[in-house]
Parts: sequence; structure tokens; C-alpha cells
Amino acid sequence: MSIPPVGILVGVIFLIGFGCASGSEVVPDVFQTHIDPSVTFLQMLAEPTAHQGVVVLLGGEILSATRLTKGTRLEILQLPLDGLDEPVLDRTASQRRFLAIA
Repeated sequence: MSIPPVGILVGVIFLIGFGCASGSEVVPDVFQTHIDPSVTFLQMLAEPTAHQGVVVLLGGEILSATRLTKGTRLEILQLPLDGLDEPVLDRTASQRRFLAIA
């Protein structure tokens, strides 16, 4: 299985941590203004370099975590977000996997 370069592109997206958050607010207001909601996961897969530097909100399920010298590599099963910015529970809705470095 080959993980697309977009996995590295989204690498240190600080929003990964929010996918594990609970409560009524998944993404704090201070970060909401930085997110570009027009960029979809599939658009990033199709043209990774066109979206470098863009802040996006992705959801998913962490499949594995590997400790690195500087940080942790996460393999994430992408899952669409619902109206509350939380990942849907239906794993068959996934459009692929991606990597994040945190």
C-alpha cells in the first residue's frame, strides 16, 4: 500500500489533536478562521502541491502510531466530518488513508 504525498503535506496539521477531542467544540474559534473549508480531501490527493500551506480540517481514525526521533508518525483512516466537525462512524465512508507527523 502506498500512502500519497498528501499525507506528508498535512503532516503536522495541528487539527489532528482535535479529532480526539470531546465536548461541544471540536475546533476552537481561534483556529476556525484559519481553516479553508473549500479544500476537500480528494482535492488534496489530486493536487497536493496546489494546497501546500493551506489549513484544512480532516477527520479520521488513528490506525497506528510510530515514535520517531522527532515526533510521532500517525497513520489515519480518513473519515468525512459530520455537521459538528466530528468524523462519521461509518468506516466504509473513508476515501483513503493519510500520514501525519505530530
